[in-house]
Amino acid sequence: MPFGWGESHDAYEQVYTNGQPNEAKFSHELLAGGAAFAGFKAFEDHQRKEGKPVSHQFAKELLAGFAGAEVDKLAETKGEDWFDKERAKHEAKQNAEHMYDEHYVRGYGAEQYHPEQYRPHERYEQYGGPYGQPGGQYGGEYGGGYGRPENREERREERREERREEREERREERHERRW
Repeated sequence: MPFGWGESHDAYEQVYTNGQPNEAKFSHELLAGGAAFAGFKAFEDHQRKEGKPVSHQFAKELLAGFAGAEVDKLAETKGEDWFDKERAKHEAKQNAEHMYDEHYVRGYGAEQYHPEQYRPHERYEQYGGPYGQPGGQYGGEYGGGYGRPENREERREERREERREEREERREERHERRW
């Protein structure tokens, strides 16, 4: 089953920001999750800069390219072999598509990807971009962006709780499938 937002964000944190040396070996699943999250952010940044609506099919093709490029970068720096890299690419593309569907298709019921009609996923707020900075294009009590700095810890705790709930739901699903 593909990673969702919480798992991909956790994988991104582990792979990109854990401070381990470049040769640290990661599982292809972890690599794929982190690459999907980073590739999705690159896609969001690119499309919001362009400002043009695109079909879901085209958006998913772009996402696959961004996620695959992230896997290539990570595999080179993390010392992955060809087989693990290809598995990670395949899974990163699946993860990114799953995240896209979850946010834009099921979440918004969007007919197409339109950067000016739909907000990016809230997990990107801490990584900047025009939609996450004070004064950015989306409103907020702090002149744009997502609110005052003192609210960040509260939002982080909310995200942690969301991730815990997502993990618990997946455990329950796995348990139900076994029985």
